[in-house]
Amino acid sequence: MNSCEHPESEFVPTPELIHHGKNVCVQCGAFLGWAKKPETIEKEKRNAAILAMLETQRLTEWEKGFVLSLEKQGRHFSPKQQETLDNINLRYGYT
Repeated sequence: MNSCEHPESEFVPTPELIHHGKNVCVQCGAFLGWAKKPETIEKEKRNAAILAMLETQRLTEWEKGFVLSLEKQGRHFSPKQQETLDNINLRYGYT
């Protein structure tokens, strides 16, 4: 990812690419990174809320380890990890 010294960026849609859009510098046009889809942002927020809720529950040892591993991993979960998190969430009731 490139960067520049300018403080302002703008979103540029990229419908011809697989990416939702890109962030570029308003002043020099430097590529600053790919923009996330709104659905991805919402999914990440929901996952963060679920993980925070699960920390307060009485989880099995395996569930505790799984939740901790997701927290350490960051925001990008595999489909299987997402499915497992959703299943644990169903057990403990976060909506």
